[in-house]
Amino acid sequence: MADPALVQGVAANTVDTPRLRTHLLAGGTEGGEPVFFVHGNVSSSRFFEETLAALASEAGYWGLAPDLRGFGGSETKPLDATRGLGDFSDDLYALAGALGLEDRKIHLVGWSVGGTIAIRYALDHPEGVASLTLVNPMSPYGFGGTRDASGTPCWPDYAGSGGGTTNPEFVKCLREGDRSEEDPNSPRNVMNAFYFKPPFRAPQEREEVLLSSMLSTNVAEENYPGDTAASENWPTVAPGAKGDTTSPILRHL
Repeated sequence: MADPALVQGVAANTVDTPRLRTHLLAGGTEGGEPVFFVHGNVSSSRFFEETLAALASEAGYWGLAPDLRGFGGSETKPLDATRGLGDFSDDLYALAGALGLEDRKIHLVGWSVGGTIAIRYALDHPEGVASLTLVNPMSPYGFGGTRDASGTPCWPDYAGSGGGTTNPEFVKCLREGDRSEEDPNSPRNVMNAFYFKPPFRAPQEREEVLLSSMLSTNVAEENYPGDTAASENWPTVAPGAKGDTTSPILRHL
């Protein structure tokens, strides 16, 4: 049964793949030309609802927005940071297979970290990609730790990136399910300051849905924000071996 809280024209489903039980939102023409919408960190497919609903007027496109592992309604499984975004890319490929899309070309739309997951998918499966659209993507070399467009590390151990560079107060608020506006580090304030351009704010009911989406993040070393390693180099933290996407990415290919 459809979730009554979903935007009209959007349906929810759960798809079992060999890798992951994946929660999925869909809109547009079922069976049409497939478009994967890949969300970013500390969010879920709910951020794409209005876009999926708008596909109803775009004949022939089938919009598919999965929750990545550890986010939204999808299964939580550990992430291997030594593979960069490999786990996420493999999850999407397994989903494509479970949906019967393994022999079709898929349009990829990625937002933030999702943009770089889309890049990784296109590198892993170039024959299966029809187009690549990036919305404010993360650098293909991760958050921090590099100094130029070629991804040259500032330090050999990529110090300055990894889970240790994440704002600990924001992570604490996520873990505690903070819905307040008092703390500047609260998910609500972070969303309204950085996800959207102030002074824009979503309508109150919609803001609560998007906030719940952020709070669905599984906060753990094996997921978000990932673990960290001590470093002799500034700022004394380097990427660990477990967890989410703040570590350098394409060096793991």
